[in-house]
Amino acid sequence: MAYSASQRDPAVYVKHAAEAEKAGDWKRARTSFSRPSSRARNALYLVEAARCEYARGEFRNCLNMLGYAHAQSPQDAKVLSALLEHFWEMRNLGLMPAGLSSSVKDYSEKLINSSRTTCWP
Repeated sequence: MAYSASQRDPAVYVKHAAEAEKAGDWKRARTSFSRPSSRARNALYLVEAARCEYARGEFRNCLNMLGYAHAQSPQDAKVLSALLEHFWEMRNLGLMPAGLSSSVKDYSEKLINSSRTTCWP
């Protein structure tokens, strides 16, 4: 899919991603969500791209994208929640990669701490 220079606005990519999702084209949706993440440095685009990878059954790619999102925004509650949700879902499916227990614990503690700082004045 080619985009003109005027379409570099993240909202355009998000619109294309939503259209691709509606059509069930998870790969194109992932690509569309991924593009603005490098320009806008917004980890939430990577969270959306990871969700698309998960829907495609690309679990390793999903975790990799969430890892990049976490590297960009290590204290973002939405990123931490997405990581934990996908870990939990993969655990329930018996697909949790070995050796991630300490990571899950770390992400959980970060989420709890971020919730404390954002919920309490």
